[in-house]
Amino acid sequence: MNSETWQNLLHLESRDIVSNWFEKIHNRKLSARRAKEIISSARQGREYFRSASTASFAVRPLLAFYGVASLCRSLTLLHRWDAGEEGLKQGHGLETVAWSATLSGDLHLALASIYKLRIRTCGGLFSDLVTVTNSRTVWHVYDRAVPMPVDNKKQKLGQELCFLDILERLPDIGNTVSGGGNQKWIRLDDFIYSSEFGAEISVHGTPDHPVCIEYADAGFDLSKRNDPYNSSAEITVLKADENLFRKYLPQLIDTRVIRTMGGQPSPHLVSKFPQGSWFSQISITYMVSFIIGMLARYFPTHWSALMGGEKGDAIWPQINAAQMYIETALPELILEIVGNSIFDNKEL
Repeated sequence: MNSETWQNLLHLESRDIVSNWFEKIHNRKLSARRAKEIISSARQGREYFRSASTASFAVRPLLAFYGVASLCRSLTLLHRWDAGEEGLKQGHGLETVAWSATLSGDLHLALASIYKLRIRTCGGLFSDLVTVTNSRTVWHVYDRAVPMPVDNKKQKLGQELCFLDILERLPDIGNTVSGGGNQKWIRLDDFIYSSEFGAEISVHGTPDHPVCIEYADAGFDLSKRNDPYNSSAEITVLKADENLFRKYLPQLIDTRVIRTMGGQPSPHLVSKFPQGSWFSQISITYMVSFIIGMLARYFPTHWSALMGGEKGDAIWPQINAAQMYIETALPELILEIVGNSIFDNKEL
């Protein structure tokens, strides 16, 4: 647990501070009961993460997911002015899709099929989290914060993803985790956006990179320029007007474990999810934690086999890296969203 990050998260456990934040976000007073609800979830999240940090990997992902859910509940309650805990939908907001069938049969074949595990969005904490945070989405491009025009109406229930869809889009996990295929992300150089002129996205790489090709196929204009800091490197510039940008909203994900030399997260342009779905980074982190946590909880034989070096365990290094990402990223993302809401509280 990063001591500085968790020290800052203690603000969510102070009634005076939470009340002040709530008033800044919503321009209304926070009741004592609502303050206790926000604080209790934040405190519970801290304890789950503390327990996870010292627990065996046999249960660590499950404890971490409970911590993720608790912190996300606290964040959701802080951003809702109209209702408290009684107004939140029951459940995690994600459901497994035919996991028993996917993991049936010989153990080594089942382990090799973990990439294929599917989840579906449904009513619950996940959908509540999406509702209150998407309209406040801010992309952090190194030392700049760029507010994004995200339409909550596009976040429909019933969207399905497989584990591989998510893993291969996380730059912290590594290259092409499936062992083949096209790389799904490319490092960002710069990002400029305005509702009047649209977007200009610069990435470190050539126009024939799979991600650049995907966005070009969607209508983005591509051009090349030299990297001023490396004469042998190349930068590709992707441009889109406002209509195209909103229609094919780019997926950005930054690193949290792997940092720049200055210690900042490194932003990446990422391939869109299947069916053109778009997810904020905190919702992606929630989904990864849910999958790993539920795998450890409901399939302990498979989970133990992964940790024990059984045949078919090729996904284990990626799962281990994903768990490290979750425990690093989620607390930081909570702080960023709160900060964005307090200091840049405006409608796009």
